[in-house]
Formats: sequence, C-alpha cells, structure tokens
Amino acid sequence: MIGPAVRNEVDGGYQAKYENDHAMHRTLPLKRFPFRIMNQFLALIYCHITGESVAYDAIHIRSQETDIGDWASEGDMETYQLDQSEYDRSHMSGMDYENRMIEIVKAGDLNGVKELMGGSFPALESVSKVADTKRKQAEYMTVSMITLLTRASIEGGLRSEAAHEMGDIYLKQLERASVRGEAFIMVGLRAMYEFTEQVSLAKLERRSQSYIEACKDYIAEHLRKNLTVGEIGPAIGVSRTYLAHKFRQVEGITVQKYIQREKCVHAANLLKYSDYPISLISEYFGFSSQSYFGICFREWFGMTPKEYRLANQIN
Repeated sequence: MIGPAVRNEVDGGYQAKYENDHAMHRTLPLKRFPFRIMNQFLALIYCHITGESVAYDAIHIRSQETDIGDWASEGDMETYQLDQSEYDRSHMSGMDYENRMIEIVKAGDLNGVKELMGGSFPALESVSKVADTKRKQAEYMTVSMITLLTRASIEGGLRSEAAHEMGDIYLKQLERASVRGEAFIMVGLRAMYEFTEQVSLAKLERRSQSYIEACKDYIAEHLRKNLTVGEIGPAIGVSRTYLAHKFRQVEGITVQKYIQREKCVHAANLLKYSDYPISLISEYFGFSSQSYFGICFREWFGMTPKEYRLANQIN
C-alpha cells in the first residue's frame, strides 16, 4: 500500500537492481523515509485493517513469518541449559581465564601473557556450546576474545583508535585463517600477546614523559649548580643511561645542552633587566669562566652577552 522506500540515499545502480529483482515493469522511484516515519504509516494501516493498535517503534522487528510474541526464548534456554548440564559444562573456567587475560593486558604484563599462553587454555567443549561445529565455535569465541582484548588495552592506556585498528586487523586475520585452515586460537593468542605488548609500550612512553618532566624540574631547581646526568638520574629515580637516551630522543638535544640552554636563557634575562656585571652573571650560573659563558651564549643567541645587553637592556 506504501513503498517501496529506503532508509538511505541510493544511486541509479541500486535502483536498477531493485527493479530487476522485483520484476518491476515501470520505474518506481525509491523514496527515502526514516524508519520512524515509515513505521508510523505502517502502524496506521495495520490499525485500519485489523482494528488493533501496534507500537510503531516495534514494527521493524516483525516479519511476515514471525511476530514478536514468537520470539520467546524460554524453549531455547531450556535446551541450552540441558545441553550444558549433560556435558558438565560451566562458564566459570572460561570467565576465570578471561578475567586473568584482561588484567594481564591492562597491566601490559609481558611475562604474565607468556605464562598465560604457555598454560592450559580452557577446552571449548567444557565452557559452552555456541555453534554446531568446533571450528565455528572456535571462530565465535576468538571474535569475542579480540573484542575483550580491544577493550582491555584501551583501559590499560592504549589509544582508543590504535586499539580498534588492531582489533580490526586481527578480525581480518581471522577471516583469512578460515580460508587457510589455520587454527583460530592461534590468531587469538597472537592478538593477546600484541595487545599486551602495545599496552606495555604505551605505559613505558608515559613513564618516559614523566621522567623527562621530572628532569626539567630538577634542572630548574638547581640551575646554579654544575649539574650532570649522573646526578639527575638517581635523583628522579631512573638510570643515567636511560635518562640520557630518552631525553635526547624526545627533546632532540642532550641533557647537558638543555642545561646549557636554560642557563643562557636565564642569564639573558639578567642581562636585559639588571646591571649585574657579565662576570658575576657568568659565575652565578656556574660557568667555568666568563669566556666559556660567552661561547655558550653565542651558540644560543647568535651574539655575545655584551652585544645582547647593548641591544636589549631595558633602562
């Protein structure tokens, strides 16, 4: 009585296919209607024909063969529970494994995931039966596993976009495994390890950033001293080698160059806003000599301290 209609815009190719599939002898444009509007029309027609009312927001889950009332799952649930008890199945072993896996991934615990992978995996037939074949059951449970891994890695600190991209990649691997005949569980185990590894790297990166900020704070507090990486590392709880490597990797300069730059920046403020002798400023910031101070200052400002003062001093 109304229609045909579509929910989204369609192109001419879809229109032609629709006409061919439905043996339409004349062009009948497919009009676009949101679900809600279409269902309101259908509810009105249903009421006019039968005299009964129907909730228009429930129409789209009805079909010609079944009604909502036919969807009761009590019978299926009874059959499922009988099957579970007959084979002495329990979800608890699977849940224990899942919970352990989730905690390991969230912690980025690489040793823990290796131990988990090397242990006994819950036998699929002892957990639940969600498909008629072992292969299909393994596929379904591996999909669930990848979904859990994606969520756990986000909670562990991995960027949401990166986690979902990894999840998509492993779901595609699962599809290819179906073609190659590869065991689905191997795809799940690879996913488990890589998600854990990426969470571990994300946590390490955040710790690195915090160490670098702690290093900068320590330098700012002790700028007048003759600081070394060997002194700063233990003071902020990290090794000298690690601090030197990560600082240069993130900041693009060595810790010593950063210290030198900070000393010169603060010295520039004194040259600009005070009348202190250059020799005193050099000594104040711990330079070994006034001439060395001049060399360092020129490196960062392109002029000597005296030239900088003449060009920038505020009287």
